[in-house]
Amino acid sequence: MKKTIFVSLFLLLGSIPIYSQYVAGIGTYVSSPLAVNSKDITNPDHFVYEVSLKAFTTASHCFDIIGGFGKEYYNFTLMGEVHNPIAYPFDWYLGFGGHVGSWKKAHWNDNAKHDNTFAGLDGTFGLQCTLAPIAISIGVRPVYNLYGGDQFYWLKQIGLHICFY
Repeated sequence: MKKTIFVSLFLLLGSIPIYSQYVAGIGTYVSSPLAVNSKDITNPDHFVYEVSLKAFTTASHCFDIIGGFGKEYYNFTLMGEVHNPIAYPFDWYLGFGGHVGSWKKAHWNDNAKHDNTFAGLDGTFGLQCTLAPIAISIGVRPVYNLYGGDQFYWLKQIGLHICFY
């Protein structure tokens, strides 16, 4: 009797589809900047809010299109990411991309000889937990501005995505 119950329960649980990766997700990131040098960010106490559209091209590769704003700027970021499973429902991710943006007002550095735009490189790494239909991530995103200011800072991120399978 016990063996029949065990086999029936195993077959029942085995027939329920468990998805470890979604096809697309729309969500948000909330970040807190951490400056490498104190002059890089004038007010690090303000959060950065971003909207994200993440789409997987294969089981482990995706693109993350991010639009966001901080207290002093707007930006647009495109990231390519690789996701690898640790154990269901957790996976780690690593990515690289770039950003462009515009300062909301005059650049904080009065000696700047350019317009209010900036551009640079981004990286990302962290952990993601995907439990249908929600994916929660926690990660770090190093950001380096190549144009519009010589700045290097880290964004400590928490993300929430609604997943589509």
